[in-house]
Amino acid sequence: MSNAMFAKRKKYLKNEKGFALVAALIACLILLALGMLVINMSTGDLFTTSAVIGNKKSLAAAESGISKIIADVDPDNWTTTEHYTAATDGSGNLCGTDAFNHGLYDFIDITGGTDPNTEFAVCIPRPSAQPPLPASGYGLSGGGSSAVGYAYMRYDSTVVGRNTSHDAEAKVDVGVGFGPVPLGGN
Repeated sequence: MSNAMFAKRKKYLKNEKGFALVAALIACLILLALGMLVINMSTGDLFTTSAVIGNKKSLAAAESGISKIIADVDPDNWTTTEHYTAATDGSGNLCGTDAFNHGLYDFIDITGGTDPNTEFAVCIPRPSAQPPLPASGYGLSGGGSSAVGYAYMRYDSTVVGRNTSHDAEAKVDVGVGFGPVPLGGN
């Protein structure tokens, strides 16, 4: 290389014009990346918060369904005319299972609720596979061999709560006792 070319190159390396512009552009890119990271993190937090709110609302709706079962204490009241969902769908799938036809749920708005998008459905309680619970103190016998025993009958149900604005759903399996009812005798 010639000395003239080397001197020219050295002159360009010593020239710092435009360095401030490059430094400012790099600083702007770093700040832009940092800003995008903060926005991404806060958006993720918003989605998580929305999911938590929806889950809480759907669980509160399911609690309202449990209250309905308790209020309609007599199994004679657990009918579709009282807004209970049928025990099975047309394919024989049990109410409350994932295979059950979701469109058959009879969703009920929560009376006095603050969110019109929160509702619940209650499957008709069905007799439990568990044996009845003896009701102590209710046995009647008039002597001899005739004795009538009393027990609490067990029923199983599923309550579905949902919040449509947050696309959340909660299913709660519930065991209900009813009685005392006579069990038998002569």
